[in-house]
Amino acid sequence: METNRFFLTVNRINAVLLLLVLLAGGFSVILAPLSMWGLGGWDNSPVAADPEVIPPKQSSLWYGNLQRIEGTSYSYIEVTTERYERKSLAGSLGSGGYGSDPVRNVMFINENNLEAHSLFENNDYVISEIWPVTWLDSKASARKTLALLFVVIEKDTDGDRTLSENDYQTIALTRPDGSGYREIATKVSALRDKERIAGNELLLMLSQDGKLNLNKYSLEDFSLVAAQAVGE
Repeated sequence: METNRFFLTVNRINAVLLLLVLLAGGFSVILAPLSMWGLGGWDNSPVAADPEVIPPKQSSLWYGNLQRIEGTSYSYIEVTTERYERKSLAGSLGSGGYGSDPVRNVMFINENNLEAHSLFENNDYVISEIWPVTWLDSKASARKTLALLFVVIEKDTDGDRTLSENDYQTIALTRPDGSGYREIATKVSALRDKERIAGNELLLMLSQDGKLNLNKYSLEDFSLVAAQAVGE
């Protein structure tokens, strides 16, 4: 008789424990979807930003392919940054308005001894154009590079916090090996055209100070030979 009472008590305890387990499972099923809702709506906690929308504070530099400078023992490499650099949340000046990655610097390579040097000490500017000024040496039946022309955007002059072709541009020349950097025109709105003339002279058509100017430069010392305003 005592044995039956003992087993009866054990069975009742097991039943109660089983009921508790079932109730706990039921509550978990009910509460699981509710945890995804915030008082009748989806959780509105902030979502991590897309890394391409908020770029890194310091963009990686990318080095392009070797580009040979005709008639010399030098090549150059364009140093670029990623295009989506633009306006970062840190407020740093980005670059925009270009169909390809903005060129920030140029590295010149001596093909004989592999020595290298950069055009600029830092990568703060945007170089929108690099143009080798060449002429055809009829005796050697080969082209010779007389100088390199650069269109450089140095400052955000229109206040949009980007360096683009909407800002003033600086026109500069160097020797074929990248040495002797010299600014020949500043505060240029646009470089309209360019042409090598008379062997060692360069003719530029510039939009500058609200006027259309023709400037002629010597390719020997990069000095201004003549200038004439031809329109508004």
